[in-house]
Amino acid sequence: MRTESIIKRLHRALTFTNNPLVSIVLSVLLTIALRLLSDFGYVWWIRPVGTLFVFLVGVALYLFRKHYLRVFGISEVLFALIVGWISIARAQILQDAPSRIAVAAAAYLIVRGLTNYEEGKKKAIAQNEF
Repeated sequence: MRTESIIKRLHRALTFTNNPLVSIVLSVLLTIALRLLSDFGYVWWIRPVGTLFVFLVGVALYLFRKHYLRVFGISEVLFALIVGWISIARAQILQDAPSRIAVAAAAYLIVRGLTNYEEGKKKAIAQNEF
């Protein structure tokens, strides 16, 4: 009986965090909290908490991609355009290799975003969900 209760609670928690809006709000709030805490200088626990945060954001993005492939593809392209804009500006000023690599990475992200969008579109057509 206790195992079923735990499973039901886990299922409810996962269903709640599957909502893209909830994931976005939680990530924004955690980002703000980490920003405020980073003003205190070096704190030993920032790395493990930050790593956990990156992991959780990755899981949330994976779940978002799994359920909303077309929207994920569009957001990936938009993110790549922002990264490209910033990287080109940085490459003009600094003339360094990491900035140029970031420009190439932005182009790759655009390709991945368009691929995800196309796959999501084909999947939706196959399911008659225009």
